Amino acid sequence: MKKFYFLFILIIGIYPIQSQGSVITIEKINLKPTATSLVTNNFCSVNHIVIKKRPVEKISLIEKLRFKLIQKQIKKQYFAEDGEPTARQRKQGKLSMILGISSVVGLFIPYVNILALPAAITALVLGLKSIKGNSNTRGIVGVITGAVTLLLFIIAIIVVAAFLSSWN
Repeated sequence: MKKFYFLFILIIGIYPIQSQGSVITIEKINLKPTATSLVTNNFCSVNHIVIKKRPVEKISLIEKLRFKLIQKQIKKQYFAEDGEPTARQRKQGKLSMILGISSVVGLFIPYVNILALPAAITALVLGLKSIKGNSNTRGIVGVITGAVTLLLFIIAIIVVAAFLSSWN
């Protein structure tokens, strides 16, 4: 879906520039079917984009500003600044926190505690994905609560096993 959205923005944003006489070519891009980030990286970097002018018409200042605006919109949509989580990482962190807290609470509710283990594992995995390369607080909360739930679950299993072994 992101690939189609990117192409839609690219076509809509560049169409007025091409219709006014300028040609935009993108050089040094190895298009791979799975590497949409490579295409957006190369599009967003000025070094890989060459704006060629036709001999009769020059590119106006408004056209250049439009082109720069499109580049900034694509950068903002797909790439976060240093230390900031992307939109996907924020969603993963939020979901991780919700699952982690619900797994801790669900651990103490009978018959619901069976669902606490998969929720804790999912919270742990999503939290680790969301804090990769940044300090996403919700992701950290999800990792901590998921780990606490797993630890409490293991302690509960050990206590139940000890109780059952001494039941003679």
